[in-house]
Amino acid sequence: MEAEYSHTISPDVIRQLWAVINHLQGNSIEPTLNAISTKAEESFQWTFPETESNLVNCVNSKFLELDDSSIFRIPTHNSEEFREHDCFCYVCHEGGFVMPCHGCFRVFHNNCASGGTENSTEAFVCPVCQMMLREPKVDPTSLREYLEPMLDLANTTSGNVLLNLPSRDESVGVNEYYLLIARNVDLSTIRQKLETGQYHNAKDFLLDFQLLLHNVIVVYGISSNIAQIASDVYQTVYAQIDSENVEAEIEGTEEGANEEAVEMSDAQLEYTDEMHALPSDVSQAQLYDESIIRDLPPHNCPHAPKFKRLIKELHDTWQLSYHEERDRLRNAIREKLTQKFMREQAREDREMQESFSKQLEESRQDLQSRYNQQLKAELKKLSDRHQRQLNELKKKQWCWSCENEAIYHCCWNTSYCSVECQQQHWPTHRATCRRKTE
Repeated sequence: MEAEYSHTISPDVIRQLWAVINHLQGNSIEPTLNAISTKAEESFQWTFPETESNLVNCVNSKFLELDDSSIFRIPTHNSEEFREHDCFCYVCHEGGFVMPCHGCFRVFHNNCASGGTENSTEAFVCPVCQMMLREPKVDPTSLREYLEPMLDLANTTSGNVLLNLPSRDESVGVNEYYLLIARNVDLSTIRQKLETGQYHNAKDFLLDFQLLLHNVIVVYGISSNIAQIASDVYQTVYAQIDSENVEAEIEGTEEGANEEAVEMSDAQLEYTDEMHALPSDVSQAQLYDESIIRDLPPHNCPHAPKFKRLIKELHDTWQLSYHEERDRLRNAIREKLTQKFMREQAREDREMQESFSKQLEESRQDLQSRYNQQLKAELKKLSDRHQRQLNELKKKQWCWSCENEAIYHCCWNTSYCSVECQQQHWPTHRATCRRKTE
């Protein structure tokens, strides 16, 4: 049997510690052991040893980080990291020593896993997977016609509160939400899976509502308003499915779970990989293959150990193939996104450069036009001033000898500023003076 593992910390305690740390950081206080203990005692009446024990368990379960300065921090969720199993029991939604199912992501306490299969030689298969072994597959189109009204009713019952999770209006942040859960599901995810034919039957559809309730209780607490809404939605859908007896009414049921699990298309596998639900689907497909063997009485079949070993090897092979395919797809998507980003960046750079060149040219033309107008205005001012000066100068005569303003006119184009200048210039001017002729 696969070894048990432990998250001994309760999700309620985790949320309380996160709230204390966020409060301290919001008040610019470093969340050390003493600061957290003081606030926890004030808010939750925890003693110092209780706070210290809770912090240690939280760090060991990787819900908190402790740096070299003894400061506690909430870790950042890595969206590329794939969590194979949940951290909390699928039945009671609490931590502790839990058994991981070998066929899906769910974990259970030993006393909560009634109906699961386990012994010293085989892996634990949870009650949910055991139930899905015996459920027939239904035609996706007919199933969608029956289940869509139930989904609409669930949406109406929830008042769109569960349409998209995590909700930014709730007390728990997006980062903390993904740290607490293994598989995210909300009503929009359920509708997408229903429209793309990912549900095998009505019980498979109901399991997503059960998972939604489990996630909400773990993240927000069993006494929260959103948990009550999720519980009401689950009870509503459960009652509808129980009263409708969907599988009995839908015609065109496929030949069998064993063949149809094998015939799952590559497109479905790629889609479920993107939704982080592929391990569950692959495991369910394997469990359908096991259905004939598991329906036999375990102690009456002499080949049971051999079949179990072969099934275990098949599961390991599929699991390895899944991881290889997931890594290949992830690398291909990363490369595709990188190339797309580089193209977008080059296009944006080119558009920015063209826009900048256009703006620069427009600015240059605008400045050139303004400067030309200013130049014309200045030239006109200078021309007008020069003309005024010329007009003023034309009104005056100048001394032929010293070039000062003349006050004595001798003859045509000859004037003097004083008698001395006239007498000084007379020997030269006498030969050309026109006063004689005048």
